[in-house]
Amino acid sequence: MNLLVDTELFDRRNMIGISSSSDFGRAERATVFLIFWDDWQDKIDEILRAKKDNTALVVYAPKGPRSIPEDKFIELNSKRNVMVTNFRGRLLNDIVISLMTTSYQ
Repeated sequence: MNLLVDTELFDRRNMIGISSSSDFGRAERATVFLIFWDDWQDKIDEILRAKKDNTALVVYAPKGPRSIPEDKFIELNSKRNVMVTNFRGRLLNDIVISLMTTSYQ
C-alpha cells in the first residue's frame, strides 16, 4: 500500500485492505484487485470467483521458490483483465494500465 501512496497518484482512502477470504465482500465494487502471490496463493480460486469480468486482477509474484506454478499461471492467463508481474517497478505500471482498462474515473 505504501508503494502506491508514496507515488501521490493514489489516495489511501480509495484502497481496501483484505486480510482474509471472508472479507472479499468488502471489495465488491473495487476496480482493481492487487494481490501478493505468497500471501494469497492458496485462495486464488476464490479470488478468481470473486473477481468480476470487468475487474482487473494484478498479481505480484516475485521469482523465487514460491513462484506461480505452471498450471496456475495457465489458469490466470485464461482469464480476462489479469496481469502477473514480478518486479515492483512494473507493478505500478500494471496498476495504472489496469485502471485505464477498467474505465477508472
